Amino acid sequence: MKSRNKLFELLATFDQKEWLEFGKYLRSPFFNQTDSLVRLADILAPYFKDGPIWEELPSKEMLFHSACPDRAFSELDYNRLCSRLLTLASDYLALQSWQSDGIMHSYYALKVYQERDLDKHFRFDIQKAQRSLKEEPVRNIRFYYQQYLLARAEELYWSKDKKRSLGEQVQEAADHFDSYFVAQKLRHLCSLISLNKVRPESFQVHFAEQIMTIAEHLPHIPIISIYRRLYLLLTHTQPDRYFFELKDQLPLMEDTLSDKELYFIYLTLVNFCIRGIRAGKKEFANPLLFLYEQALDKGLFLDKGVISPWTFKNVIKLGLGLHRYDWVKDFIHQYGPLLNETERTEAIHFNLADLYYHQGAYEQAQLQLREVEFSDLRYYLHGRILLAKIYYTTEAWEALDSLLSSFKVYILRNKKMSRDEKRAYQNFIRLLDKLLRSLPEKRRKIREQIQQTVLLTDRSWLLEVAD
Repeated sequence: MKSRNKLFELLATFDQKEWLEFGKYLRSPFFNQTDSLVRLADILAPYFKDGPIWEELPSKEMLFHSACPDRAFSELDYNRLCSRLLTLASDYLALQSWQSDGIMHSYYALKVYQERDLDKHFRFDIQKAQRSLKEEPVRNIRFYYQQYLLARAEELYWSKDKKRSLGEQVQEAADHFDSYFVAQKLRHLCSLISLNKVRPESFQVHFAEQIMTIAEHLPHIPIISIYRRLYLLLTHTQPDRYFFELKDQLPLMEDTLSDKELYFIYLTLVNFCIRGIRAGKKEFANPLLFLYEQALDKGLFLDKGVISPWTFKNVIKLGLGLHRYDWVKDFIHQYGPLLNETERTEAIHFNLADLYYHQGAYEQAQLQLREVEFSDLRYYLHGRILLAKIYYTTEAWEALDSLLSSFKVYILRNKKMSRDEKRAYQNFIRLLDKLLRSLPEKRRKIREQIQQTVLLTDRSWLLEVAD
């Protein structure tokens, strides 16, 4: 495989439109006056335009001689050439981002007009920028920041007029800054608290009470209203009401939020439901499935159109737990093609096996499991558990006993599993083995052990067996 330097990794992210525009950018003497850089980009383009073809990429020597035909190859010169093209590619993307970032290009033009005392230009462009921002449907944190920038620019512009009162402009700038600052601070608070729930580090949360007090006085700003409820959802001793308020409020405000903000909000709500279900609140299962449906339908839980095999599995497991078998089947057919090609076949076979098991089609479930290569440790572990359930349900006692014995040895010898992960599966094997060998009158005591065991996989199924 050819060396993947920083230039190649960046160019591999370009789509066809960006390659076309980048070619024009390089040919503009304002941005580049070195023909060898144009030639190098033209040589590389066919290997990246339709997705990177790493194995066919020319050698360093070939690339250098094509870009600089009159010069002898040198590693240092080649690296410098790549470095200069990398800088231009990065500058091009930065320019594209700046030009598409709302009114930011207008804001910097306004600063120039102000510095050069171009009053007519300033007045015309600020009105144009204000109209453009007002027509923007998305009212995210960036929107309120850009509102503040325009108000601040107007304040500075009129401050040169000694005869004019600045009260109105100062007030407008201050109000917009408050909206931006409170929304951004609430977003940071929610992020830090979310991290504290899943990571061992304890991140410091500053000025939360003060910001929440201010936020109470800004209920008319949708993004602040949402983040305020998110904060209460994450911190309140009785957070359920805030979950249902957000769940009802969100569809009414989705058009005013960016995809990044929607992703964060949906992810926070999904994680809240998951924690609730783990704590025994089964009433959160249906809302969780609804949130997954909405987020996937909007593409929020897809990465460039690709669904993670574990999101795929989690949604299916949730649907199976709710006995929505037809829905799960449709989900597999709809989202299976969106799995990464290298993971698709294994994920579809495994989850079809799980579906057939829940439907009582045990032979079909085993046939699907035989198609799984178990290249991923998690598939192997979940596959052994599923097979144990099938053997138990079909009373294949010898097969189950053999499976539990070999599974126990596998876990003991496995070096990739964490200690807690091993313990969870070892406890499953131990408790299921106890149930198999116990008299009916002893099962109540085993049931208590199942409930009290901290690290345990598939607890709910074992409890059903114990009953």
